[in-house]
Amino acid sequence: MEDTSKNLGKSCTNEEQRALEMAQKLFPGGITIPFDGFSIDEQIRQTAEAMKRATVIYEAVFSYDGVIVKADIMRKRWNGWELYEVNKINSNNDLCLHVIAVKYYVISGAGVIISKACLKYLYPFYDRVNGSIVEKKGFLTENYTAEVKEQQAKVKKEIARQKKMLDDKASKIDIGKLFKDQQRLLLEESREKKTIVKKPELRQFLEQLWYPLCFLNFETLQYAIPPYDRLKPYQQLPFRYSLHIQKHAGGKLCHRKFLAQPSADPRKGFLEKLLKDIPEDPCILVYNKSFELSCLKELASEFPQKKNRILKILHATIDLMAPFRKRHIYSWKQQGSYSINAVLPAFVKGKNYENDREEAKDLYHAMGEPSGDPMLLAIVKKILLDGCSQETLALVKLLEVIHESSS
Repeated sequence: MEDTSKNLGKSCTNEEQRALEMAQKLFPGGITIPFDGFSIDEQIRQTAEAMKRATVIYEAVFSYDGVIVKADIMRKRWNGWELYEVNKINSNNDLCLHVIAVKYYVISGAGVIISKACLKYLYPFYDRVNGSIVEKKGFLTENYTAEVKEQQAKVKKEIARQKKMLDDKASKIDIGKLFKDQQRLLLEESREKKTIVKKPELRQFLEQLWYPLCFLNFETLQYAIPPYDRLKPYQQLPFRYSLHIQKHAGGKLCHRKFLAQPSADPRKGFLEKLLKDIPEDPCILVYNKSFELSCLKELASEFPQKKNRILKILHATIDLMAPFRKRHIYSWKQQGSYSINAVLPAFVKGKNYENDREEAKDLYHAMGEPSGDPMLLAIVKKILLDGCSQETLALVKLLEVIHESSS
């Protein structure tokens, strides 16, 4: 049997791992099946041994019908074992049900009686008061036992289908009627390499802009467990921004930027610097404004004394994504997407929008390590600030594209 233990053991994110560790505390005294340095066969053997003497097992491993699964938490009861799948948030019920159904199929097939199959997820209403976490609800549990049992025939059929597909050398599918009108239109545009430009609509978009013109981009962090007071789980925590300012048409771009000090609540410093950097009566351009607006609204709630100024910024914010989303300007190179990752290289030669948010967050956290080399940390800080500035320069380039295309 192939040794995939590393993938099984390390596939979850840090936030998911923290949620799993919290959930385990609700079922104390369990035995953990280790994965580092152990083959799948060895993990399965240790699971079988643990089930003979333990009432709670963490990360048990089972194999059946060519499928290997890891159970987050299992608890022995008088009528069988309870299966708990742990998630950091209940974000996709269909996916969670599918995952639990597959685990139920494999574990039951391996000869274990499962009396209950549940999803246990972190309910996102925590608070931190005076440095201490207050759990208003904690974990919630969804009992999927009935639904999971109903899914067993489908799971068996799907596993057989997947095996057959893997065995086939090739699969030929006639897409035929699967195409909808929009998909067919995108295919035709791609074949003919079309570019759509609706000049009246682009001019209408430009007419709503004024100076000073600001190009703004936020970067945020999210935590399952709030590290600071008055912060909810998975609330967007802004820690970095880039701001390019153009005072008049054709004028020179002025750049302002901010990077919070790690290991401290960044919100106050972020907001104070932002309000200082943004000029009076600005027109603020962002890409996908719902993100920045949600961050600003949360800051207004946290700092009510600055609410009026924040509201002015909210009302002055315009979404640069709108002309691309509405297809007032569209290139076949976008392949149907209006994300900035697709739009920028489609219209600006030699430019790509490279924004690896997860890598940026890892670098940011590395800055807070007390044992870090000062010279290395200075380089990391420069990388983070320079990367942020490229993101707003991309907005500048896209506005230039709209100007040129509208004339």
